[in-house]
Amino acid sequence: MADGGTIFLDEIGDMPLVLQSKLLRVLQDRELTPVGSSKCRKTNVRVIAATNRNLEAEARVGTFRSDLFFRLRVAVLEIPPLRDRPDDILPLARMFLQRFGSRYRKRTTLSLEAERILAHYNWPGNVRELENLIEGMVITCDCGHIESDDLPTAMRVTECALSAAEAAALEPALSIQAAAGPADLSPDWERPYKDVISTFERDYLEGAISHFGSVGEAAKRLGLDRTTIFRKLKRAAGE
Repeated sequence: MADGGTIFLDEIGDMPLVLQSKLLRVLQDRELTPVGSSKCRKTNVRVIAATNRNLEAEARVGTFRSDLFFRLRVAVLEIPPLRDRPDDILPLARMFLQRFGSRYRKRTTLSLEAERILAHYNWPGNVRELENLIEGMVITCDCGHIESDDLPTAMRVTECALSAAEAAALEPALSIQAAAGPADLSPDWERPYKDVISTFERDYLEGAISHFGSVGEAAKRLGLDRTTIFRKLKRAAGE
């Protein structure tokens, strides 16, 4: 049925080796034997495969066929995990709300607090985790409005823990800044270059956090990870 069209093979990295060899033969010879038939048929399909695993590394150790890997690796599109593109989280969440709202004939919206928690969550399960979460909340929500309390407990606990960690990590650096007062913008030619850059970086990051209201928001606006900001501020504080 796919002859002349495109087939999508999701999670290709999970395919057993015995099936990998069969797929390789189909791709190489462009022919297959349909189930229940003894005759080979020529086929012409475009194959798109997806995986969240490092197939190049697995091919090196033999858990994925290297010949199949190179056969599939014609044009590669690498999509960063959802945690590395936080600006996509809420648009995706709203799209899923609309999709599942139409499917289940329910109009559902997210509160601002619920959106904030979703935007700051790490999403270890990527887009699929977000999609499944939204579908589940649309199904179980009776009032048409999803509040933060409707989110999974683990997600809300993670958000609280991150807020506490932000405060603890910033306390030493902010104390030093308060004691030192406003930064002197005139250059000190006696100071090493790396010290001058470190001071500027600290003042810049602290100013961004103050301006945007949180480490998470500053990280998103500056295009940095939270851990990067924590590390730079701790280093500037001499820890």
